[in-house]
Amino acid sequence: MEIDDRGARRLSAAENIQREDLSVFETIEAIVELVDSELAADAQYAAMGPKSVDRVKILLSKLDAVRRSEQGGYRVAKTAKMTSGKFAGSVEKIFKIMPKPLKWQSFYRHDLDLPVATPQDIRDMATRQKLSKSQIRALGKLSAVSESRLESFVEETSPALQYTKPTCRIALINADWRDFQVGRSVQIAADSSPSEGTADTSYPGAPFSA
Repeated sequence: MEIDDRGARRLSAAENIQREDLSVFETIEAIVELVDSELAADAQYAAMGPKSVDRVKILLSKLDAVRRSEQGGYRVAKTAKMTSGKFAGSVEKIFKIMPKPLKWQSFYRHDLDLPVATPQDIRDMATRQKLSKSQIRALGKLSAVSESRLESFVEETSPALQYTKPTCRIALINADWRDFQVGRSVQIAADSSPSEGTADTSYPGAPFSA
């Protein structure tokens, strides 16, 4: 039996998401591809953006807005309700077939923007060392607050590394990540930016796992 282009894309996306060697970023990209391949034939969905990640983000943002409005007892516009009614069931079904349990609401709020929000050098290193999402977020936050504090964190965690400020990224790549603690990096970030308010305590203080 011949498979058309859309069918081949759906099959490829479904097979890719089953791989066990995917990094955090590859997993996010695979989920986006799976959702997009399932919905791409719909003209309304296809018009939501030029790229697959744009379309998925816009659709999930619409569904989430309706969900939150209904939970809060607010009035939902007719067009928004129609869009939700049209796509919500399909999205729920897609996320139910994921290899690991995952709700689309959690994916939208916590995962979808992670590739864009993470500096490329940290993305590259995280992929090589297979860091978790919490590890990546913590290092990204620390990097955004202060390059010097990121250097201090690497030096504190891996004192055997010898480097100067221009080679911080080399140290970052070669550091022993098994000893890194998410909570410690978040605390350093908070100490470096007192104007930003209370530190984010959502990260566990347990050591990173390789």
